[in-house]
Amino acid sequence: MSQFKYQIFPRYNGASWVSDVYENGICINPNAPTYFLSQFLTPNPWNTSYNPSRKIVLISKYGLSGGGNSSPKGTLRDRSTSVTNKIPEKTHFTSSTRELASSVKNTRNPSVVFMDDRKDYIIKKLLLDIKSQIKSGLEFSYIIKQIEDFNFLTGINCFLLCNSILEILSLPQIYIRKKWAFHREKLSRLAKKLMIFHIAFSGEGEQLVTGAYEEAKVWIGAIDKHIENNNKNLTEVGFQVNIACINLLIEALRKDEIKEHLLAKNLTKVVEDFVDMTNSERSVNEYLRASVKASRNFPCDLILLEFLGAHENKSSIIRNLIDMNCSSPWLNLAAILDYVQESFSPVDSIQLLSEYLYYSSFETGSWKIQSRAIELITQLSIQNPNFISLTTLVISEKAKIPCELSIKTQLIHIDLYKTSISEYISNSYKAKDLFIPKSIPKWLQNLEAGRETEDLIMILNNSGYKTICITGKKGTGKTSLALTYYKTRRNFYKKLIFIRATNRGVLENSFIKISKKLGIIEQETIDEVIKSVVRFLNKSDEMFLIIFDDVKDLAGIKGYFPTRGHIILTSEFEVFGLRYEVSEPSLEVLIKYLEKTKDSKGIADRCLGDWHIGKLYRNISDKKKCVPFVAYGQSLYEKICEDLCNIQGIDIVLQCLGLLENFPLQINYAKKVLEKASKTEIYDSDINIEVTLCKMSDWGLVYEKKNFYFMLEPNFHSFLSKSYIKNPDECAKILSELYLSIDFSIYTKDLNAYYYGRLLENCHILNSQNLNCVGILLFVRGLYYLYHIKNFISAIDDFTRALNMFDTLDSFKEKTFFLLGRCYLYTNQIKKAISLLENISNSLSDPELTLYSKVYLIKSYEIIGQGVKIRNIIFNKSSSLSTIQFEESALYIIHGICRLFLTEKKLKNLITPYSLFLHSNTPSILLLETLWKLSLFFEYKERWTTVLAYINLIAQTLGVHQVLQPGTMRSAMDSIINLVFEIKVKTEDLLGENHYTLSYAYIILAKVHATLGINDLRIKNLDRALEIRTKKYGPDQLCVAEVQLEIAKYYGIKVKSIDLAYKYIKKAEKTIKATAGESTIIYARVIDLKGLILAKDNQLTEATNLINQSFAIKNCILAKSSDNEEMSQSFASLGLISYKKHELQQALDYYTKALEPNHKIYLSTFWALKAYKIALELHSYQQALEFKNQQIRLLIHIYDANSEIVFNEYQKAYQLAIDIKSYEQANNIALGSLDILKGMSNKNTLNYNQSMYMIKVADSFTKIRKYDDAENYLKDAVDLAKKDNGIKSFEYTNAKYALGIFYKDMGKYAKAIDQMESVVEDLTGKRKGKILVDIGLCYMKIMKVEKAKGVLDSAMKIYNDEGLKLEVGKVYVIFSYLYKDNALFMKKSLKKAIEIYSKELGSEHTETIHLCSRLNSLKSLSSTSLI
Repeated sequence: MSQFKYQIFPRYNGASWVSDVYENGICINPNAPTYFLSQFLTPNPWNTSYNPSRKIVLISKYGLSGGGNSSPKGTLRDRSTSVTNKIPEKTHFTSSTRELASSVKNTRNPSVVFMDDRKDYIIKKLLLDIKSQIKSGLEFSYIIKQIEDFNFLTGINCFLLCNSILEILSLPQIYIRKKWAFHREKLSRLAKKLMIFHIAFSGEGEQLVTGAYEEAKVWIGAIDKHIENNNKNLTEVGFQVNIACINLLIEALRKDEIKEHLLAKNLTKVVEDFVDMTNSERSVNEYLRASVKASRNFPCDLILLEFLGAHENKSSIIRNLIDMNCSSPWLNLAAILDYVQESFSPVDSIQLLSEYLYYSSFETGSWKIQSRAIELITQLSIQNPNFISLTTLVISEKAKIPCELSIKTQLIHIDLYKTSISEYISNSYKAKDLFIPKSIPKWLQNLEAGRETEDLIMILNNSGYKTICITGKKGTGKTSLALTYYKTRRNFYKKLIFIRATNRGVLENSFIKISKKLGIIEQETIDEVIKSVVRFLNKSDEMFLIIFDDVKDLAGIKGYFPTRGHIILTSEFEVFGLRYEVSEPSLEVLIKYLEKTKDSKGIADRCLGDWHIGKLYRNISDKKKCVPFVAYGQSLYEKICEDLCNIQGIDIVLQCLGLLENFPLQINYAKKVLEKASKTEIYDSDINIEVTLCKMSDWGLVYEKKNFYFMLEPNFHSFLSKSYIKNPDECAKILSELYLSIDFSIYTKDLNAYYYGRLLENCHILNSQNLNCVGILLFVRGLYYLYHIKNFISAIDDFTRALNMFDTLDSFKEKTFFLLGRCYLYTNQIKKAISLLENISNSLSDPELTLYSKVYLIKSYEIIGQGVKIRNIIFNKSSSLSTIQFEESALYIIHGICRLFLTEKKLKNLITPYSLFLHSNTPSILLLETLWKLSLFFEYKERWTTVLAYINLIAQTLGVHQVLQPGTMRSAMDSIINLVFEIKVKTEDLLGENHYTLSYAYIILAKVHATLGINDLRIKNLDRALEIRTKKYGPDQLCVAEVQLEIAKYYGIKVKSIDLAYKYIKKAEKTIKATAGESTIIYARVIDLKGLILAKDNQLTEATNLINQSFAIKNCILAKSSDNEEMSQSFASLGLISYKKHELQQALDYYTKALEPNHKIYLSTFWALKAYKIALELHSYQQALEFKNQQIRLLIHIYDANSEIVFNEYQKAYQLAIDIKSYEQANNIALGSLDILKGMSNKNTLNYNQSMYMIKVADSFTKIRKYDDAENYLKDAVDLAKKDNGIKSFEYTNAKYALGIFYKDMGKYAKAIDQMESVVEDLTGKRKGKILVDIGLCYMKIMKVEKAKGVLDSAMKIYNDEGLKLEVGKVYVIFSYLYKDNALFMKKSLKKAIEIYSKELGSEHTETIHLCSRLNSLKSLSSTSLI
């Protein structure tokens, strides 16, 4: 069975690449469109991926992951011996388009040059929101409007955004609703605009891969099918026109149709004018003149229409373009008509479009121009209600005339199209405001801008930083004025942030909500939340307005101001220097507001200029209740109370009060209302006013409920105790009974805890002697401090006091112990946390409480490095940790798992139940920290591709562009460096330069640089990580000691600075002993490092003791673990010491144990090299060859299989195999090396080229007696050298010579002579002499003595000329055999040879002695001897 999900067979069909896709042997997609994402690829199972949702095949240089084929872990890619099939990548940008793009890019607007990642991300997010809304069947026009408001000149990736819109338009759900017809048209218009901007502003800013345009064509094809299937009632010509224009523009780019450079140059000038916002009349006219001379080019016209800009006579341009395109296809004219509305007045637009209601031509699609005119006139009627009668008349006249069936259908269903437009317009202006008060009167919300608003506009008339305070009495409309000002300048401000500043609790709650709305990462404390919001606004490139409503004191909010944007304060007091004072509303305005109420004039008179009193009377009147007239002379509040008391039903009283926004009703007046109610006949006279008031604590709670807005004293309970209920014990009892009836969650943030706990701030009731009741109140307030304010010190104080007060409430005691333990954990009081949580975790009364206690114990143990205790909890089957439902708890479990020593597979299995929490929609600091911890876990194991996968998740969380998984570990590390750097920059931007999560980024970078041997960057990053962690946690925390240990390793192992290394080791060791203890893996690492440093310093005895001690600790902890990586490190350390002791066999054994098995690829590579060298010293050559092969296999994981490093190691393995006469292995190695050489892109740095290496392969075949294969490789080498280098090249000569020698060795002397003589004249010097000698020997073998003598004489002359005496002597030796039948000549030749050998090599040399022996035994010399 195949190891891949899909079996993909790409092929070229003569026009394009397609693939047959099989799954389980069944063809699921024949002829799937296939796209190459990199040049010069040969498709294979590892680089080919099938996308089942898009039904396309992608082929990538580095392989693909996801829905198709991806390289299985641990599987090496097969090296093919076939020649690479080079597939040229298409170039889609034409020269004229490039010229246009480059010219625009060099204009004075700097925003065109750079990509705006934030804006790009926001638009992508909005498009995802549109897709989600469509799938849910929800309205999305307001999102389209938001995208339309963006300025596309800022270098965003227009094409990819266009493609995303086309993908949305290919969804079948968008065609289900007929009322979305205009939505589809607007989306397609937006896509067309983006495509045009892509052409105009592309270049370096947008990087497109091959297949990008083809993918767009796939979406367009799907859209065309939907149009065909859904075109029954609505023709939607505008939608079709936009899609057709996009298709046309893509084809123009693909087929290189935009060829007129003159048009491109003129278009460039038009676009420049558009960017500079200058009058484009001249540049447009120049374009039109140039287009008359050139052939018609409608794509250029489309670009012109989009960039007409500030042109005083747009209408004449449109008319000229219409005239030029009269004889063109219907699409051209229909597309130009789209620009009529924005270029003509409404009346002129209707007049021009009316002419085209009757347009006709011989073209079959001409009716679509009429249809488009109907659509555009209908749009005008909806958008300009003043012209409805005129447009209706025009359309009705058209309906009277016989026309196409499609036109008739359209006219019948014209109301459907009108509804679609109305739906779009009515929903497209959905408020973008973050927070707007609910209780502003509707007529005030729609108030026309008056003089006061104009005054504010004059004061806030620029985009600089400015703050102003609107002051006035309560009810004078300060908030309304601020909001009305915003509404008049909605186009100026991109964001409104409304913050209630009544008190600190309300203010902080507003900031928490704003943080979530802005998508800012969830912080750990409220101060960090506020800082993050302010930091976000300071870095925003959009203009915003912040309204701080109902400010009491500037000192309380001064630190919350950003340093840019506009800020408006509303206050009763003069809290700021620059003020704008408003007066109360006039009697006439109040009468208008109250005109629907009975006796509006009398009520308005009694309002005394207060909006809120007027609103109270109006609300009562709306409920059909009679409002009696109250005589003058009483205080304002007493009058209102008097009126309220006459209303039946206290629920009505409360509801009316609830509708007030900030009416300052004091508790004593509320008491008056109840007292009067209790004395009237319509109420129960036995009403308990005290109990009723306490149970009306909703007064402080309904702040969030729909239609209720109580803004009474925020410290309500405290106010009650001081002003009304004299007995605090009774009050505490009533409140505790109320709280006992409410379900408070103790495991996560709970709204009840917020609402009720907030009321207990500064509450004097807590001084009651009723201990159990006060304990409950403290418990609730502690929850409020813990979860909502994140004031852990105050929470600890409340929970501690609560514990001292509970006598009978055992369940509350256990919960309080648990919460107190968590608070200790958050404040880094780990020992206290562990003590409390361990007691609770052994409790059997509440299984859920026991479960969550174990979770927080895991986190506590993780902080101090107690991996064994974590393991005991996680692997305890009764723990039921997989049932955890809260994010913090799940992420803490993952933290604990990262402390364990597991195989990669085991870890992934353990975190699977919690993996959903790693993809949270509400990213938090805790989530970021968890992803960093997972990255560090796999980085320690050198699983770099997994590391990159988790860092990609971090990038996604922060809105940083992710990267594709590369094919090799080395390229993965390069990607990690680049991506972590981008994440670091984004984190600094969002969270500040010293946020503790940055320490993880620096440690990751340090470890990657350590692996790559870039030591200066390694120590720089470690120092920065240490600085951040020390600042955050102090010097005595385990996480700080871990960084100190890495720094000590750098100084001790790399720099060999023993003193510096021991300085950091001592600090780390002290902390680790105090936190984790001496029976932990991290302490074993300290001991191991000390031993290694001593070994480097040749203090071998002490080093051995330390490493053995470390080994014993690890062995005790990891005895049952399947993960042996820690043990491998100890074995390697012992191997180093044994080697330094010259115990080579022992060292080799240790390194062998370190390597089998081990997943640390980089370290294993180093250990394999050490083992190889030791085996050579032991003369264990076969074992050395095995270690070298193991090293090569590891290097292939790290580098590309076709890299120079791997090739060079193959050469060492080949030579060793030859030396030990392991010829079969040598042959396999040579073939593998040849495959690598073929696949290498840069061979310039090698000592070999392909033809030369084929000679070596042939030699390896010769040694295993496969002579036919050897001959074939040599012939191929000759052909390749001739093809690549020519017949005069060294490579060709060398290949011919090698083939000749092969024939000579095979006894095929005639063939040998032919091969060598064909190139001998191309050689000079010693090489020519050598080949002549070999030719002479061949002639000797076939008994052609004279030819042999002539060739050898030539060789001797060359040697003499070159001064190569020894070579001359060798020729004399050959002559002695040539003249074997002539004793005189033999003797003479031997004497000459002996004379030269004695002089060059010495008389005692074996060769000289051998020649002397021959000379002495000349008479008995065998006639058959050979050289």
